Amino acid sequence: MPSISVRYQTRSPPRSPPTSPSARWKFCNQTRRKTATAGTSRSQPGAVPASMATSNVERMNRTLKEATVKRYHYDSHDQLRDHLAAFLDAYNFTRRLKTLRGLTPYEATCRAWAKDPSRFRYDPTYLTSGLNT
Repeated sequence: MPSISVRYQTRSPPRSPPTSPSARWKFCNQTRRKTATAGTSRSQPGAVPASMATSNVERMNRTLKEATVKRYHYDSHDQLRDHLAAFLDAYNFTRRLKTLRGLTPYEATCRAWAKDPSRFRYDPTYLTSGLNT
């Protein structure tokens, strides 16, 4: 029977950040690149890359800002909060989105809950704002 030898490699200790400005910039960019892709792999079905998730969040933030702060003047934070709540209710309950196959975000959430309730902590129909809140 042939003998099988296995090579063991020892890991080198982590590098300390360099001192020169150009080398420090390069080190920081390498570190950012590693952390941005650390949470995803191709083997995970449905995994969303970190950069894509960030772009979705940034797009939603821009939508909210364009619909509220850039169009209206608010005398107080309470006015902004009220208008933002009204906008989010309209967005979540009435706006149909192509990415959700013509469903509103609320309808898509309710369908996902009906298919697999174990994915949720609470029934999403109990967490809606309305007459009973």
